[in-house]
Amino acid sequence: MLQYPINVYPQDTTIDPDNDLTNDISFTFKGDFLKAYVIRFYDYNTNEVDVSDTPVYTWDSEYLYFKNIAYNNDVVERKYLLNNLSLNKEYIMKIMLIEGNTQQSGIETNRFVLRGTTVGNASSGDNVLKIEDKINFIYEWSLSPTIKEPFHVTVSGIEYGLDVMTIIINKKTYKILSYNYETGELTLDRGLSSAIAEGTPYQLYANYLITEDYFFTTAMTPVLTNLYADFDS
Repeated sequence: MLQYPINVYPQDTTIDPDNDLTNDISFTFKGDFLKAYVIRFYDYNTNEVDVSDTPVYTWDSEYLYFKNIAYNNDVVERKYLLNNLSLNKEYIMKIMLIEGNTQQSGIETNRFVLRGTTVGNASSGDNVLKIEDKINFIYEWSLSPTIKEPFHVTVSGIEYGLDVMTIIINKKTYKILSYNYETGELTLDRGLSSAIAEGTPYQLYANYLITEDYFFTTAMTPVLTNLYADFDS
């Protein structure tokens, strides 16, 4: 089960994006296994994303699945990710950790997210199901204000969603393809096996965990000058 990482760097510190000695990110992974992670940097004052997200994973091209890249208490490091940040700014770093993932054996979503009841009825064969709107814990990594979808990567010409959510309803499990934040409509990966009445209980599960905010600032590394240069000559 995923937990929040510890020993995260950078956090509450100042780094120089142009200095290779300070521009790595690292954290101690806590959980069973790590399949992938995605790093995002926000401008602290505007909440805008300054640089493109960076997904990190290892793809097994023979068996067509994402390999485990870390286990519990492993130190995870990634070099040179801070090079594209601006100097003299305040930033927030977030990390989306991915555990179970899409592979030949299917999808593993073992982190409970929430429970609720459906809004309205749905017929057998429908692939759209309506739940409460404005839920903030469904594909919350998505930057779209309305349609919340997984973060996709393309591997060997095939597109995969790294973060996966499923809904369990009437003892059946469906993968969630998208969530309309304004209307509460879930688009599922296949049609419902039976009709769903309004007020039917459901549970949502995910294979990802998004960390807390990690604050840091950027500045140029001070250059020390020799105050005694004139006396040495």
